[in-house]
Amino acid sequence: MAGNEQFEAISSYADSLVPRGFLSSVLRKNPPLPSDELTLQRLLLWLLAEEIAGGIKALNDKDNLRAIQFFEASDRIDGRCYLISYLQAVAIVKEFEKQLATQNPLDLDEWVRMMHKAGVFLQSAAQYSGMRDQCRALAAIVQQYNAELANATQAQHRRAAEAKPINDLFSEF
Repeated sequence: MAGNEQFEAISSYADSLVPRGFLSSVLRKNPPLPSDELTLQRLLLWLLAEEIAGGIKALNDKDNLRAIQFFEASDRIDGRCYLISYLQAVAIVKEFEKQLATQNPLDLDEWVRMMHKAGVFLQSAAQYSGMRDQCRALAAIVQQYNAELANATQAQHRRAAEAKPINDLFSEF
């Protein structure tokens, strides 16, 4: 099997997941060659194909929360897939936009945390040169939403501070 590109990629991937101590790394015979980034990404797309397909189907069905669950599951398997990082950010942004459209009050702290995660996912995905333009475009939207969330959070804190003296006054009665 040596010399077979797919076998070498899988062997290298599996070997990279095995924790090694000093002695075992010195005594190891015929270690597989390390994979380049493109080979690793192709291997991750193959390995995580079921999770990717489920997440994309959920996105197409506008079930963004389910898509996030699929992508989180794939992240637990291996968090190095740039496509999944990008798709996680897409699912978060789409769910935020969906929540905004419902006109229901948002849990601002939760969405600040989620937008931060989306930004981290986009930074990861942007490492792959083939996705930089898409990542930049989505990152600009995430930054805009972050600014809007920051303004809404400040307004919420300001209202709470303004209402505190009145609430304290009524609590005495």
